[in-house]
Amino acid sequence: MRYIIGALVAAGLFIVILVLVFSGGNSTNGPSPINPISLASTDSSVRLVTEGQESADSTYREIRITIGQNSSELDVIGGYNGNVISSHQISNNQAAYDVFLHALNLAGFSNGDLSASQDERGHCALGQRYLYEIVGPNGGIRQKLWNDSCGVGTFNGQDTYIRQLFQLQIPQYDNWTNNVSLSS
Repeated sequence: MRYIIGALVAAGLFIVILVLVFSGGNSTNGPSPINPISLASTDSSVRLVTEGQESADSTYREIRITIGQNSSELDVIGGYNGNVISSHQISNNQAAYDVFLHALNLAGFSNGDLSASQDERGHCALGQRYLYEIVGPNGGIRQKLWNDSCGVGTFNGQDTYIRQLFQLQIPQYDNWTNNVSLSS
């Protein structure tokens, strides 16, 4: 009788081990979010893109703010091909970048559904779309979440607060974007 119980226990353990090995032992789906604080001493940057209403190519505009450890940049984009029509860059430093990344982390910059569709095109066509991105040193997007003024998207952080944090990184933000129309 002891041998039968021992064999059953051993078989049960064997099945549990097989399930853990083949499932990877991880019950989460999709990629893991990147903690913004981990970027502080890297060449990666964080970016906020505010896309305007869907309109003719000649009137479509985006405002892109990119913050890195050495510089902060504001670009106004004209048209759907990404043409930079004005750009303003200021220097940044490690300490300022580190504090900014901590603030973003506390506001939930990486909170969202990374396994959902990351294609925001066409959503809220008469409103604005907001992209919250982590950009690698080569310019490639490492993480992207988004939401829009219609209440749809993959981003679950404190959106208004985070957009204000980005704008505060660019002195004279209001002066440089005052004449940019994000609506038709």
